[in-house]
Amino acid sequence: MILGFDLSLSHSSCCKFNNPDNFSFEDLEIKPKETKQFDIEIEKDIVRYLKIGHWVFDQIEKTPDLDQVGIEGLAFGATHSRAVTKLAGLQAVVLGLIYEYKNKMIPLIVYPTEARKAYFGTIKDKDIGDLSRKEFVFKSLSTRHPQSILNDHQADAYLIAYFVWMLKQKEIETI
Repeated sequence: MILGFDLSLSHSSCCKFNNPDNFSFEDLEIKPKETKQFDIEIEKDIVRYLKIGHWVFDQIEKTPDLDQVGIEGLAFGATHSRAVTKLAGLQAVVLGLIYEYKNKMIPLIVYPTEARKAYFGTIKDKDIGDLSRKEFVFKSLSTRHPQSILNDHQADAYLIAYFVWMLKQKEIETI
């Protein structure tokens, strides 16, 4: 089993993936009221980091037949420095928790562009029309799996898990 994670400070998703047609999801939503009691922004972030980190760890613990974990890396075009900094902090906490508590397991960091290319090939602007790439991915995957993929976080987690699965099948190679 492969776990693919799309991590976000407000809505994270885990894809439990055996193969492209045998998978399930668990999501974690963190509502603003859950960190309302903290006045300082960094305290709110730390609470979120730890909550998400423990949720990821719980997903790993509930998967005895785990082969590999994949975590979505930061997008190459990400430019909003505050958000990028927060997501990098979240990623560091999650990687540290997994490494420390899972016998030095090192998850694969999968960049969104790599994951999309492994599944769709090269996406041309003419192929997606007025949609963003994120909207295109969700629409395409939710059409293929209408009862399974319910939001763009799940679509991203699916692509991360799919990419790791393709690596394990030796169908693709990393750069």
